[in-house]
Amino acid sequence: MAKKNKNDMPPPPPGVSQFKARKGLALFALIAVGLLIAVAVAPSSDSKPTLQYGATTPAGIIESAITKEAGKSSSIDGAGGKRVKYILVSNMKINIEIYGDENLSGGLTKSANRRLVLDVIKAVQVAKVGFHEATIKVFYPLVDKLGNTTIDEVLSYTFTGGQLMKINTGNIDTHNMDSGFADVDQFIHPAFAW
Repeated sequence: MAKKNKNDMPPPPPGVSQFKARKGLALFALIAVGLLIAVAVAPSSDSKPTLQYGATTPAGIIESAITKEAGKSSSIDGAGGKRVKYILVSNMKINIEIYGDENLSGGLTKSANRRLVLDVIKAVQVAKVGFHEATIKVFYPLVDKLGNTTIDEVLSYTFTGGQLMKINTGNIDTHNMDSGFADVDQFIHPAFAW
């Protein structure tokens, strides 16, 4: 009896050539390696996905309007040069997160970032996407007591659709946006309060 070589494959089933059997194994191995690579490069579950918006989707229409009204990029470190951090349009609710801007002084920075909120409001008005509620959040780098910098939420405003559509963005004093500006909810980080 001849010794079996451990590299020998078992004979293929009747009607299947040796080539087809090896081709099937190679295809299986290729798919398995592809899945392993996909899992390895997938974003961690603690971060929001980087969304690619189609130009004709509600989120894409809003992103285009934001780019036109508030600019495409942010001047803060850690934002990767982009203005829009995240947009989600779901169940008649719009959630928009943007990166703020730095300015020459604290007062100018507070005012400029509130002005960005007004630019986003105008963008949503222009986009004409149907919604019942919209939340706009601004993220900005803050330094803690230990000197560590993190990009945190500094401004957040939630409006009903009716309220947001009534806002005259060109006639708002940014000093009046800390109290009673949003009709559903709002948050002003203490570092950004007037």
